[in-house]
This record gives sequence, structure tokens and C-alpha cells, in this order.
Amino acid sequence: GGGGIPLATITGQVSGFQKIAEPGPDERQLIIVETTRQSPFRGNPWPGNGNVVDPNGDRTYTLNSRIGDLAVIAWGGLINDRTGDFTPYAMGIRRYLFVSQDETYNVDIELNIDLDHRMNFKLNGIQQGEPGPTINRVTPWVDLGFEGVFGNYDLAEGDGDILVAEHQARLEGDLADARYYIYGGSYTNRGSPYAQSVLTDVTQIDGLIELPELIGIPQPLLPLDGDIAVDGYVAFEPMTNNLPDFWHVQIYQLPATLVWEITMPGEQTWFHLPRFPDFSDLPIEERPTPYAYDGNLYMIVSGARIDDFDFDRHEYLNDIRSRDRWTSWTRNAYFIGIE
Repeated sequence: GGGGIPLATITGQVSGFQKIAEPGPDERQLIIVETTRQSPFRGNPWPGNGNVVDPNGDRTYTLNSRIGDLAVIAWGGLINDRTGDFTPYAMGIRRYLFVSQDETYNVDIELNIDLDHRMNFKLNGIQQGEPGPTINRVTPWVDLGFEGVFGNYDLAEGDGDILVAEHQARLEGDLADARYYIYGGSYTNRGSPYAQSVLTDVTQIDGLIELPELIGIPQPLLPLDGDIAVDGYVAFEPMTNNLPDFWHVQIYQLPATLVWEITMPGEQTWFHLPRFPDFSDLPIEERPTPYAYDGNLYMIVSGARIDDFDFDRHEYLNDIRSRDRWTSWTRNAYFIGIE
């Protein structure tokens, strides 16, 4: 603990704003400057209030940056003041930067890349249910290798399995050696349940891009959400026949104490919870953690597929606990009670 996140400062001017479309009703031109992320699933530190530029002002930005190898990207687009939606029409990039802690760097950027490419995607195995999923979505990221990734401004969303993402960057010029990292699936606005798959090293971005088939989302069978697990028996049922290589179940005593953790082969969709020792004769404050629960537990069921996975020879940290090798995964969460 202590010390906080190591940061640097990047500042400079943005030019080329004439590539941004003319604003319509309730719209105005805006430029947002950021650095690449280390991965799509790892966010950047808060950039501060200086990374948003008004083209009608002095066009100077300042941002708090992570350290290490990175690129700086400026997005030029229109923001709708009524809805808050930002649509990028052009971008600029400065690549191959190395940033050290507590240093300040001057990086000027020109908006010289048109974001005029449409990417078409096909999701396989989309799912809808109650309480979810409620929408299908694909998110493309440009992958620069050791410099990190950028994207996530214009997504492909809809109810069907064919989705289109507008305003994407072509892999040419400053991005000729880049590739796309794409994930998509069936999602629920509140977070879970969802099913998601990943496609990496994509360089052919014309035509239809198909993502790996989605794993069947685990739905509660016995007990149902909020009901009692009789004799500790728990079973769930995937929404489709596409099973994962493994299931990983985590059961928590609220608010956040992990009580049980179970890993099973993908074809097994049930388990018996071990018996909790009975400390009911002791006052609650004297009962040992994590057994001082009120009978209600929170269960998270995740499933994943990994290329060349062998359940009998898997590694817990690298396979079960890390998403780096997962090609598709699913998750659901609900409450169960214990007798």
C-alpha cells in the first residue's frame, strides 16, 4: 500500500480539426486526448480535466498518463449536448513513446486519420432471457502490441446477430502494422448474466467478421434465485448446448467474504456444498468468520473455453483466474440460501 499510481504528464497542441464534421442541432465539435491502455480490460488512470479540447479555443491539452511504452491518441468528433453521445470522425496518433514517472512530455498531434471504415460482425450463439441478456454488442480495439490498445468509442449494438460498427480506423499509414482485438457477445445492462467471445490478431477488416460461438449462459435450476439449497445441492442449466471447458463457482457471504470456491469440468453442472459447521449456540460476534452468515449467500458461476485446455492438467492462476488465454466466457450471479 501507499504511494499511489505512478504517473507522468503529457501536454501539447492538437491540429487538423477541420476534418471534424460540421455540428448539427444540439452538437458541437470536441477533441478528446488519451493514451493507449495496456489491455481492453485494464483502464487508464484518471486523465484530469485538461484532456478535452475545444477547437474554438487554444487547442492545448494536458493529461495525467500511465508510465511505460504507449501511444497518444486524439479523437476529433461531435458531442451531442442533449444526449451526451460522442461520435468520432477523425483521429491522430503519436506512437513509440516511452513515459517515465513524474516526467513531463510535449506531444503535438494532428488529426490526420479519417474514421470512415465500417466493420461488420457476426455473433454466433446469441442469447436472451430473464433477467438477461438484453442486448448484443461487439467492441473493436486497435492493438499496437507493446504500446497497448485503443478504441471503445463507437460500438456495434443491436438485437440480432449481425452488427455494424461505424467510424473505425483503417489499418494503413500510421496503423499499417496494427491489428484489431475484438470482443462481443450477449450482455445485460446491470452486468450479468452475459456471454462473451474474443477474436485477436484481426487484420482483414473488410467483409463479415465472425466471432467464436458463445458459451451457454448458466441459469439457476436448483435452487432458483433466492431459494434454499436443500441438502446443499446446487444445479444450473446452460441456455445453449455450447459448454465451456470448465466452470468456476465462487460463493460469497455478503458483503464480500469468499466462503467456497468450486472448479468443475464443463459437462458437470451441479455440485454439493460441504456442510457448514454449526455455531448457532454461540453469539454472532463469537462465531468464526466466514461462518457468521445469515443463511443468504451470493453465487457467481463463470465458464470459459481455452485453446488446448486439459482439465486434468490445468493451472489455477493462469487458466482459471486469468482471462488472458480465454477465447470465450460466460457469467451469471444470483442468491442462494443454506439450510
